[in-house]
Order: sequence, then C-alpha cells, then structure tokens
Amino acid sequence: MSMVGMPSMNKKGISPLIAAVLLIAFTMTIAAILATWAQTFGEEQLGEAGERGTEAIECPQLSLSIQSAEWDETDGLDALIRNRMRVNVTNIRFEVYEDGAPTILEPEDPDPIEPGNFREFSIDNGLENPERLELHVDWERCPGVQPIDFCEGFDGTNFLC
Repeated sequence: MSMVGMPSMNKKGISPLIAAVLLIAFTMTIAAILATWAQTFGEEQLGEAGERGTEAIECPQLSLSIQSAEWDETDGLDALIRNRMRVNVTNIRFEVYEDGAPTILEPEDPDPIEPGNFREFSIDNGLENPERLELHVDWERCPGVQPIDFCEGFDGTNFLC
C-alpha cells in the first residue's frame, strides 16, 4: 500500500558531493577560457598602445616644409624643401592634385636632405591645371602622419604655400 504524498524510495538523485565537484569544474573551465582571452586581448592592446606611443614621440620630428613651389606645364614642378629634422630625410614624394585626383611625383635623385638644410627638386610632368601640392615622406614608423606639408591653391605659376 502506497501512501499519498510520500516520496518513492526507488528514485535516485545526484549526490550533493558530485554536484559540487561538477559545479567547481565547470566554473574553473569558464575561468580558464576567460583568462586566456583576457591575456591575448591585453597583449594586443598593449602592443597597439606602444606603437601609438612611438608615433607620438617620433612623428612630430617629421618636420619638413615647402619654402616655395612653382609649376610650369612644360618643366613641371620646381620646389624648395627645408629639412627641420635632426636626421637625413629620403623617400620624399609629392602629390599634385588636378581636378581632385592626385598624381604622385617622385624625385629621381635619391640623395637625402641633411638636417637644417634646403634642397631644390625639379620634376617633369604634363599636368595642366594643378590645384594643390602635398609633400609626403615614406617613413615606416609614421604612416598615418601625411602629408607633412602642403600648398593649397595655385595662381598660375606658384603654389600658395
């Protein structure tokens, strides 16, 4: 005879000790996954912060200026550049904009501009109506710091720098 409301003696459940062990094992697994992710994430963020710190220190040193720039349809660009940096500068290039589209002009002479000195560049090109001149330097440590200097506008002979 079975009594109503009495639990059946044949039902088996999980032992409280085994339940506690499983709960702790599950928690430790989740903690290990999160710790691995946090370490990887932290290293990535620290690396990016270090690169930005290097740029913040070295990129302000990219100090070149366009002293004067003339344009002639036949002869192209004649520009006088001053190096205000403490190091020799190479890998200079100019971008001349015509109708909003840039044309890249690279000097043929790879000689550097020494610290504190001026250097004249003459580059032939057949553009007819330039409107903007930008001075760029290919420096691996500061790719996002471009242009170094620019001239906005053109009066028919000279860029307005």
